[in-house]
Amino acid sequence: MKTPPKWPVKLLSWYCHPDYSQEIIGDLEEMYFKWRESKGSLLASVLFIFNTILFFRLYNSRFTVNYSNNNYFTMLKHSVKLSFKNFQKYKVYNFGNLFGLTIGIAISLMIFQHVSREFSYEKSFPKHERIFRVSTHNEWAKSSPALAEELKNYFPEVENVVRFAKNGGDIAVISYQNHKTTSKNVYLTDQSVFNVLDLQVKQGLADSALVRPFTVIVTESMAGKLFGDTNPVGKMLEIDERTEKYEITGVVADLPENSHIKADLLIAMPTFYKDIPTDWTSSRGWMVMHTYALIDKAENIGNFYSKMPDFMSHYAPTEIVKDMQAKGNFFEIFPITDIHLHSSKIQEMGVNSDITYVYIFSILAGIILLIVAVNFINMFTTLVFKRVKEVGLRKIVGASKTQIAAQLIVEALVYAFVAAILAIALCAGLLPYYNAITDLDISYQELLSQYNILLVFAIAFCMGITSSIYPAYLIANHQLSESISSYTKKGAGISVIRKGLIAFQFALSLFILISTLVINQQMDFITNKDLGYQTDHLLSVRFYGKLRQELFHHREEIFNTLKTNPGIEEVSQVSNLIGEPLSMEGFVPADAGPDDDYPTVNMIWADENYLSTMKIDLLQGRDFSAKTDTSTVFLVNEQLVKLWNKDVVGTMGKFRNQRGPIVGVFKDINFQSLHSKVAPLVISYNPSWTSNALFKINGENPLETMDFIESTFKARSPESVIQFNYMDDQLKRLYKSEISMFLIFKIFSVLTLIISCVGLLGIAAIEVQRRTKEVGIRKVLGASGREILLLLSKEFGVLILIAIFIGIPVSYFIASDWLENYSYATPLNLATFILPSISLIVTVFLIVTLHSLKVMRANPTESLRDE
Repeated sequence: MKTPPKWPVKLLSWYCHPDYSQEIIGDLEEMYFKWRESKGSLLASVLFIFNTILFFRLYNSRFTVNYSNNNYFTMLKHSVKLSFKNFQKYKVYNFGNLFGLTIGIAISLMIFQHVSREFSYEKSFPKHERIFRVSTHNEWAKSSPALAEELKNYFPEVENVVRFAKNGGDIAVISYQNHKTTSKNVYLTDQSVFNVLDLQVKQGLADSALVRPFTVIVTESMAGKLFGDTNPVGKMLEIDERTEKYEITGVVADLPENSHIKADLLIAMPTFYKDIPTDWTSSRGWMVMHTYALIDKAENIGNFYSKMPDFMSHYAPTEIVKDMQAKGNFFEIFPITDIHLHSSKIQEMGVNSDITYVYIFSILAGIILLIVAVNFINMFTTLVFKRVKEVGLRKIVGASKTQIAAQLIVEALVYAFVAAILAIALCAGLLPYYNAITDLDISYQELLSQYNILLVFAIAFCMGITSSIYPAYLIANHQLSESISSYTKKGAGISVIRKGLIAFQFALSLFILISTLVINQQMDFITNKDLGYQTDHLLSVRFYGKLRQELFHHREEIFNTLKTNPGIEEVSQVSNLIGEPLSMEGFVPADAGPDDDYPTVNMIWADENYLSTMKIDLLQGRDFSAKTDTSTVFLVNEQLVKLWNKDVVGTMGKFRNQRGPIVGVFKDINFQSLHSKVAPLVISYNPSWTSNALFKINGENPLETMDFIESTFKARSPESVIQFNYMDDQLKRLYKSEISMFLIFKIFSVLTLIISCVGLLGIAAIEVQRRTKEVGIRKVLGASGREILLLLSKEFGVLILIAIFIGIPVSYFIASDWLENYSYATPLNLATFILPSISLIVTVFLIVTLHSLKVMRANPTESLRDE
């Protein structure tokens, strides 16, 4: 007689538990003979092997300890089903709990993604760990042109050096034939940029791309704007309508978004030396470039730092540099990866972020998770104690403490994992709006990366476990007699641990309320502070090329034409706009000696209409005059007068090779952001050194006024690109990161407070319902509604007071520390802390009162019925 295959039988006998292996094998053999009669031997053997494999399950294994009494898979399936059943039983409270978990995990994911992006800056460059910026002053980001070569010659550890210098004004106009575009990111750089930053060359050769003067490389995005799919290598570009044309020698991949180095077009550094006098380029005190050194090996970084003091002596041949060195503010080495979050120097390549905001967001994420966890523990514990009779009955029918605890832990994990799935879906749906608010470009691929998914489920798992262990322990150890009794112990209310958790949650909520108020006050203070000038209805236009020449030769004629428009009140010219990096010059009294100590100061160049256009107050002396001021004259601010400590009007000042009288003193203005104090500022009269036109308009017909300005300029230079910039927007860009961060913080704070309120709503409802019978007895005995309301609110009132005593001091110290980042900060007063505290008290008592009224209005006979 044909028998089944032997090897599956032997393998199954080895794997299965001895208590039931023979029974399984016997059933399979019986099925084999039936299959052989109906289907033939071959098909019967195949079916036998297939069904044998199906019995290789965990609950059949001989290696599973005591599994005859515990079918884990069956129990797990039953626990999950029971979780959904219990969810439906208390669905109002459970929906609130699930809502809080979902929002909390979603916010944490977005904050984590945001923080990860902040910490990722410069890490796209393969050699980022060995790249350092070397600046020649502890307050300035820039250094002199000569520094790069000196670093390479002095330090054997320096493998290469690359420099970046801004090309002309803030915005460059780039044109090829009839195609024109603008960019704020046009720099001169060295050929070594390919080696230091490992730029990906798409077209052209890196070895020869930036060697000759007037050669450029463009990014793929810029090449696409100007040339489409055509290979641009060898074609000639115009930049700002200059006489010389620039040959494209290469195309590189776009620089990473998460980098402080933003470049659309890079010009060969030899071009810089064609335009600038030798005595300037050889100067070691002229801070005009950003210099980056690449160290050859990671282990040599320490040597680079240790040799820097000796290099200072080698590099400091002039008295100015020696003086800087003596003051301890000469040279600073900055890891490139630290620049985005830790550097806010004068003349940065762009506006950087701040590590403070990363800390704030990280703390906010921690607070949110803590609040969600506290909510979950309190709600879950409260709901579990409504099931004591169910637990008692399960104990009677033989359920062990482990089984009961496991059931509750599984329920909590089901909640958490469902919340995790919903949180991921919510983040994905809201990602475009989040990117719009933060001005980021987080992709779905980044958000839904394997790492983030694992992180979310890890958070959910930790939430589920930590939130369920405490109630699982309590309910599993609950006395059987109490579980099945309708009598409730006096101490069965809010336990000491849960009271502590609720007070902790109140304290966190108060901290968020105070923090939001402080940040809001500081942002209002920044936007409304008197900066010493007016930017409302103030427009700027950058001029270049032919338009610049026209203004140089026919300035008065063009301005007179512009002023014929009733919408234009004032017209002026200036070298730098508010918030832009300023030139740092060695401006000193003309009679200063070589040993006199005068630090460098900020300087701009303007015409005679600048003060009136900007509405800057003149305190002493006179303004510039186009008719009488035919040579260099200066205006200075109050800070420079304090710096020189003398009456300056009528005295002579000098910088570089220029000297002239100081004719007036103007009121201090905040030319930079309020992170910095007002610094000494000099305005030099020289319209030919300006590159921006300012227009004070009346605001009645702004579009028509702008059309008139554009047509006037186009009449002089038809090919020029005219771009208008509202100075209000220019000012807002100084606080772009603060404004966007605050908006996100405010949104997340509101959501966090909603989560807290939802949790409190559930806890209050359950606690008030728990005392329904007590309220009924008190009503029968004559207690008034006010007495009952006081009774139900008293427990929460004590917890709020504890939270206030904890939350206010913590909030004060953290808020004070944050405000120290601003040179001008809003003062902290009692209202900053009292108003949020009152808001919290009112919210809590309103929630408790609403639930209390339901119980108070109920018929006492209903609540006093025997269960």
